[in-house]
Amino acid sequence: MKRILLVDLGERELKKRQELRARQQVLETIDKTAETSGGLSSKQLEELTRIRKQLGSDVVIDPFYRLVAATHQQRDWSELRRDNSFVHEYGLLGSQRMIGNLLDPLEKNEREIASICGLLQIDGYTDAARPDFVQKISSAQGEYRRHRALFDAVFAHLGQRYEVSLKSQIDAGLVDPAIVGCVDPGGDPQSRTEMLDHATAKRAAINAAQGAATRAADAERAAQAAKESAQALARVVKEKQAELEAAQAANPRGGKEVTAAKRALTVATKAADTAAEQAKAAAIVAKEALATAKEAKAEASDTSVAASIRASLAAFEPSPAETICALSGRNVAAVVRRLATEKVSANDAWLASRIQNAYDMDTGVVAGAPPSSMEIMLPDLDESTDVEIVRENLHAVQAIYFSWMLEEMHLPQVVERIVELFRAGLLPLGRGKAGDYLFNYYKRAVDRITEGERRDLYMRVFGAPGGDPNGNQPNREFNDLWLRFVSAVSSFARQLTVDRLLRSNIPVAVSQEQVRKAGRDLAANLSLHGYGIAYFAATELQSMIREYLEKLNDPELRTAFGARDIWQVIDQVNANYLGGPRNTHRYRTQAHAGAVIIRWLANHHQRLGGRFGEVISLAALTNPQLRGSDRPTVEPNDWDLVQACEQWLAVGGVQDDHVEQFAQPVESPVITSKPIEMPAFAREALDSLTGGIGDSLNGALPPL
Repeated sequence: MKRILLVDLGERELKKRQELRARQQVLETIDKTAETSGGLSSKQLEELTRIRKQLGSDVVIDPFYRLVAATHQQRDWSELRRDNSFVHEYGLLGSQRMIGNLLDPLEKNEREIASICGLLQIDGYTDAARPDFVQKISSAQGEYRRHRALFDAVFAHLGQRYEVSLKSQIDAGLVDPAIVGCVDPGGDPQSRTEMLDHATAKRAAINAAQGAATRAADAERAAQAAKESAQALARVVKEKQAELEAAQAANPRGGKEVTAAKRALTVATKAADTAAEQAKAAAIVAKEALATAKEAKAEASDTSVAASIRASLAAFEPSPAETICALSGRNVAAVVRRLATEKVSANDAWLASRIQNAYDMDTGVVAGAPPSSMEIMLPDLDESTDVEIVRENLHAVQAIYFSWMLEEMHLPQVVERIVELFRAGLLPLGRGKAGDYLFNYYKRAVDRITEGERRDLYMRVFGAPGGDPNGNQPNREFNDLWLRFVSAVSSFARQLTVDRLLRSNIPVAVSQEQVRKAGRDLAANLSLHGYGIAYFAATELQSMIREYLEKLNDPELRTAFGARDIWQVIDQVNANYLGGPRNTHRYRTQAHAGAVIIRWLANHHQRLGGRFGEVISLAALTNPQLRGSDRPTVEPNDWDLVQACEQWLAVGGVQDDHVEQFAQPVESPVITSKPIEMPAFAREALDSLTGGIGDSLNGALPPL
């Protein structure tokens, strides 16, 4: 018979283990960054040890099942675990963790416990922390025993009816992948996972091959040494033979010298024979070691590693390919309730067909079933959809925003003006790297993106003024969406401190969902405007910015302007040649802060698209052990995001009341997942209503 998997219990166990794994990852991250985070507290260390112990065992973690089993048996759970009584592993009860012909149907108490769990799940009583939970268990147990015969009949009818592969249940998210091999070889689930992981198996095979190669080399050296020793002793035998012959020639009648020579020859011969045998044995060992090394090297190939993993999987009990019978205690309980409501007894002549009909109607597989039998399960409209936010588009927008801020401080214009001064001979520069760069810059002018092209790009992506309104569709929503997200993050972080919460003018606190909505709106907007030439232009702008900053920081060029750093060079050129100084500190800060914010949106777009979980980790904001990352513009964490928003608002001079006002949610704008060309007549009509595109950009960033 086939193994019976209780998928409802397996799914609950999967969710509990996922929660523990997520918590384990957080604690281990704190522990690994102890130098900067301060490490784990004693309480956190105890928690991490407890989690590792739980995840290092196949025994059920779900407190719901634990309490049901303990209450049913009138024993403490620790005793049940010690005796391995009524302990399920990933939905497999004890009778289903046997091998081959030892498998039996669920035994009496297992059916009762599974049925009680099913009844409680139907009624929504799954919180083991409820004060009346034990009372609910007793009530469900009473219902089971009133209809025990029906429950037994349903288990018998459905137990072996629905055969599926174990892999299909794992892929469907109904059971933890660690179920593979929980019967045999058992042990630590993590060790089994590593056995089946190609990278881990590959490393182990390579290490084994390297060890075999080392041993083969050692054996070869030992064989060579034994061979040389045998050859040396063979030469000694020849010498002793010559000495004996000389002694016999000098003393034909024998004597002490001849006797001594014979004894020396005998000793040398025995030593030589022993050395020869040892050399022969060492050569055999070296040959075997070399063959083992070659075999280990072959086993370290990807093909061999994959074959080894497949062989291990095939030997595991259960294996992913094993056919099991999927059964849900919840469905069994629902069928029995329906039969009991219809006054069907266990002695009914048509019981089997009534059970199947009730099961089909309860699960909604029967066409024409009455509406009362159908469970309302609406489709998930967001399932497997991520079309509104494209991570690569946000990466491109990040570089373009950074370039835009530097454009506002006139960085490219400063370089252009310096080149003009160089051409006119007004810079005291001789032969050197600075002169070479300025000359090459002048020669390659036609290969660079022009200021007009850059302004067009900024207009299309951010709605910035300065581009050609006739050839571009500006991003009119960016200004409002940006301020709303930055303000929402800032307000959410500020409300975590009591003094700012008390001073807030808005009585309603900013929630995680408000931050999620503002972030999703902004990310979707930027992703939409990051299509087309944006990514390719971003790479060019990135190279251009790096080149500008490197050359303006050249000591010879700084000396020519009497400046200590690059920013003084920019200030002097702006003041003397470009109409007045710019607020370089503001634009530098907003360039960095904006890059961090956009990169955070790109790296955490899945948080924004989800419906559950934290958008911004409270622990990251309140725990001093969790602070900013080393590369905030590449891998920003939640702390980096909050600091970037605060810095952007501070240098932009945005007042607190405006921050609180923008933090409040509004209806999301209409954002398509991909660009849609606006018909010419519609564009003309829009321009006529708005008075022209140029007039609509007066509020575009960054003139805050």
